[in-house]
Amino acid sequence: MISDALFTGRKIKNFQWESFDATLTDDQYINSDGNLSGAAISLGEAVYHAVHEVGIPLQEAIEMVTVRPAKAIGQQDVAGRIAVGYPAVFTAFDDALQYFEVV
Repeated sequence: MISDALFTGRKIKNFQWESFDATLTDDQYINSDGNLSGAAISLGEAVYHAVHEVGIPLQEAIEMVTVRPAKAIGQQDVAGRIAVGYPAVFTAFDDALQYFEVV
């Protein structure tokens, strides 16, 4: 899983940058032509839905947002796991997968 989320938390309702525009409508970012212009879902929400809506095991869902995307772009030797030499970026979450925080 990857995300092209424009803004996490859906705090920005309208956005304009040069010819690119997006308006949050019905929980989706839509441009002035009526097309989808970016995701409104965060990776934390994607993990939640993968586990609770699709039934993917938590371990696999976590791999789907860490190791697998890193491997897909050839970065598995520098990102996507906890190991010596990898960046120390961690995401903490509660048992219900309702609260996520990058630490």
